Amino acid sequence: RDLSFDHKPDSESEHRRIIKTGGRVAPMHVPGHGFVGPARVWDRSQRFGLATSRAFGDTTHAAANGGAVIAEPEVTTHKLGENDRVVIMGTDGVWDQITSQEAVSIAARVGGDPKLASEHIAREAKRRWEAMGPVRDDITAVVLKLEQVAPSSSGSGG
Repeated sequence: RDLSFDHKPDSESEHRRIIKTGGRVAPMHVPGHGFVGPARVWDRSQRFGLATSRAFGDTTHAAANGGAVIAEPEVTTHKLGENDRVVIMGTDGVWDQITSQEAVSIAARVGGDPKLASEHIAREAKRRWEAMGPVRDDITAVVLKLEQVAPSSSGSGG
């Protein structure tokens, strides 16, 4: 199951939060073509728009957009089970092209090797972006291998 969700400017809760801060959400406007592409959070000059509403790195224009793009994560918890083998983190350039299940399948195909899995996931995302045309988003994938640890028999709990 997915452990997170995309923070897109046009999702109901994010759109409401952005508008409340005085931000503006709209796709890019191309003269002669109208609005094109995904919804973006626009800065006050209307020259810079980000297609995400929360980011750790794409906040260059955070002050200019009145704080509508924030770096505050939404935190969830998940109790690890015996079938949990990897944690896969990626930028939107990965998740716009690859589903969570596809990423897990790629990691399994390479035997769970985290370095190899990261490389294969990034390479596949890049291939899919290139198949769509000359534009691609930033692509970073990080895979963490989870090791199963047997409970301590000493009962010390520490």
